[in-house]
Amino acid sequence: MKQQLRIGTNSINLKGQAFGQAYLLVQGVGTAALTNVDFLLSNLRIRIDLQQSNLKDSTSFNAVGPLHKGAIEYQNPNYLTDLGLAVSGQTLRGKLLSGSTTQSTFTIPLLNGGYILRDEDYINFVIEVLPSFFSANSSNASSVNLVIESDNDIEQADVNLPVYEPITTDRQSPAFSYDSCSEVSLINAVTNYTFATDPFNSIEVRSKHLADTLDSFTLFDKRLSQSTQTAVNGSTQVYNFEPSTIDSVQVNLNIVTANVTSGSQFLFISKTLFSPILAVKAIAHAEKVQNRKMMVRGITQKLINQFVKK
Repeated sequence: MKQQLRIGTNSINLKGQAFGQAYLLVQGVGTAALTNVDFLLSNLRIRIDLQQSNLKDSTSFNAVGPLHKGAIEYQNPNYLTDLGLAVSGQTLRGKLLSGSTTQSTFTIPLLNGGYILRDEDYINFVIEVLPSFFSANSSNASSVNLVIESDNDIEQADVNLPVYEPITTDRQSPAFSYDSCSEVSLINAVTNYTFATDPFNSIEVRSKHLADTLDSFTLFDKRLSQSTQTAVNGSTQVYNFEPSTIDSVQVNLNIVTANVTSGSQFLFISKTLFSPILAVKAIAHAEKVQNRKMMVRGITQKLINQFVKK
């Protein structure tokens, strides 16, 4: 599904479907050649309200964090360079279409991992496209679209919600706690990042089964060792526990506030919600998916019974 959004507040409610991921697709068109100030990410704002089984939660953020989170996930070392970012990482040109200087595109990841909406389940997106998201050059024909990629073979045992905690100049030792999570990352949108200008001095992550502290040297080396990163961006995936999680999580940061660019640095958490009801539904659905795949290959239950001893 692809739905073009209007300027202002857009509310899109999803029910009775399964999908693998949701993202915003921005298709840029400039009156003249597009530049790195034609799209202001902080003026594209998202709220996600979710209810699945007996779980209910919400999250909200602007487009700066998720655009740069994509730099960790996309297998393209030229990803950030292609986007034509300004130094702050908050404005950009977008990746130019081949042979064009006036047409570009980029995506903003919203949800990943798979979601199955049954009965009274829903996910509601409230997406605010401010007029100032576009520049005068890009405002005439550019568009923002919500894309939902359907997938009926998903096996969902829990719910993942993205959380982007902004790093600010007034907190040297911010602390955050979560019931459960599957990923911890540090997002730095500033494109001229160096070790000397790193705002993340250290991170401590504690849970029932984890107690770890990484200093600035370790974080810097960890970033450089992640092959999907570019040399000029400071985003770092600290821990990824998928498809598992860690529980009772406490994250303590030590921040060099003089190196913080307001609106450009975030702690990213993939918050995990779990319930027994959702797990039971996941097991039943997984069996249906496997049976359907076997039938496509000509394997019926009758055939299985002939060869499998009970």
